[in-house]
Amino acid sequence: GHWSVYEGVDVLLKVVREMRIRSVRVEDVAYQRAFGEVLDREARQRGITVHVDLVPPDGDKLRRANSWSALVEDGTVRFGPGQRDLVESMIAVPQDETRWDLVDAAGICIRGFPLMQGESMPIPGTEATTPPIPFAA
Repeated sequence: GHWSVYEGVDVLLKVVREMRIRSVRVEDVAYQRAFGEVLDREARQRGITVHVDLVPPDGDKLRRANSWSALVEDGTVRFGPGQRDLVESMIAVPQDETRWDLVDAAGICIRGFPLMQGESMPIPGTEATTPPIPFAA
């Protein structure tokens, strides 16, 4: 929707509370920076614990989209029926500039997820060892 800063913050804080969201990432530019600051203050005043992460932009929107597209292509990131608008926007870019914002916002969130490390074990015979100290006479 198109809301004022305070209307948007109110809507978002209701979702944060309802879905028990722990962190919200907001691009650290102009309006969004102000939105993030108001969101942080309003959350504290309402007793809602949520981390507001202001994320500086890193390159243009096409570069940012490319930085997480492989995660979609390899099946790491999947979409359910509720993300139809996002999927359609992803298909429409880069040709349709009106669809970039949703793709960019999804990327800001996805790029903020911590990397998951798979289970691992050393390959037998490759364990780190300390080389023997030569005997000195």
